[in-house]
Parts: sequence; structure tokens; C-alpha cells
Amino acid sequence: MANACNSFFITITEKLNIQQVEEGDDTSILKDSFPGNFPSIKIIPHTEADINSIIHPLKPKISSCYNEITTKTLKSCASLIT
Repeated sequence: MANACNSFFITITEKLNIQQVEEGDDTSILKDSFPGNFPSIKIIPHTEADINSIIHPLKPKISSCYNEITTKTLKSCASLIT
């Protein structure tokens, strides 16, 4: 089972690397992966109070998620972020 999973992940990365070299454009790869209209990002203005109202209630934990930023760090830098 482990060998089958290993083979799958090795093969898929090779295919993605080949596709990226051939395409040369990350945006076109994403567009091909998501058929239909590609969603756009809308920037919505926020005030310092809005940001503070989001950061303030967070518990100051030292664990992090995928971005490796802890809530303790986020809270300690809140004044710089806002």
C-alpha cells in the first residue's frame, strides 16, 4: 500500500512538472484546472477597527497553521498590521 501511494505521488509531481514546463504560465494551468469563469479577487476596504475586531478576540496560542504565523505573534503585531 505504501509503495502504491509513493508511486502515485512521484508520478503526479512528474506530470505537473512536465505540464508547467510545457505551459510556462501558471495562470493558464489554473484556468485549465477550473473550467468556467475564473473568479476574480475583489479588494474590500477595511478600517483599523475592523481589523482589530478580528484580531482582538483570538486566543494567543503558539500553534500555527499552514502560514506558520501563530495567533500570539499576530496579536503582538496587531498595531503594526492595522
